[in-house]
Amino acid sequence: MSNDIQPGNQFNPYQSTPASFEPNVPQFNKVKVQAPAIALLVCGGLSLLASIWGVVNALISPPPQVPPNAPEFMSEMMKNSVGPTAAVIQAVFIFVGLFVLFGGIQMLRIKTWGVALAASIVSMFNVGSCCCIIGLPIGIWALVILLMGDVKRAFEFSGKSSMLLWAPALDGGTMADIVAFCSAKVR
Repeated sequence: MSNDIQPGNQFNPYQSTPASFEPNVPQFNKVKVQAPAIALLVCGGLSLLASIWGVVNALISPPPQVPPNAPEFMSEMMKNSVGPTAAVIQAVFIFVGLFVLFGGIQMLRIKTWGVALAASIVSMFNVGSCCCIIGLPIGIWALVILLMGDVKRAFEFSGKSSMLLWAPALDGGTMADIVAFCSAKVR
C-alpha cells in the first residue's frame, strides 16, 4: 500500500519499476560471470589472431629446410607445415576462435547458456597454435561458474524475459497486430 496516492505521499506514475518487481526475478551478481567471460574473450581473440597468422604464414612461407638425418615423421611434419593444407587446417581454427569469442560475448551478456558452455569446453581443447595452454584453465573456470545454480537461473530468466517481450504479439493476434507490435518495438 506504499504506492497509494495520499496527501504527502509523492507518487510518480512515470517512475520505472524496480527490477525486483516481477515475482520470479533471481537476485544475481553479474560480477561473478564477468571475469571468466572476459577471459574467454581474450582466449578467443588470441586464438583468432594466432590462427589468422597461421594461415598467412602457411601461404607465404617457403618450405623449411629438412635435415637429411631427421626421422621420417619429422621430415613429413616439416614439409606439411606450409602450403594449402596447413592453411586450411589453420582456417578451421579461425572458426574455433570466433566461436569462443561469441561464447564469451554471450556469457558476458548472460544470454544462451548452452553457447557459453560449449565455448568454454571448446576453449579447453583448442589445439590450434597451442591456445589450449591458456584455454584449459580459462575454460575450466568458465565451466565451473556456468554450472553454478544461481548463474544457470540467471541465464534461464534472461531467456524467458526476452521471450516475454514478444508474447503479446504472438498471443493469437492478427498479422496487423503482430506487425504493429514489432514496428513499435523497433522504434
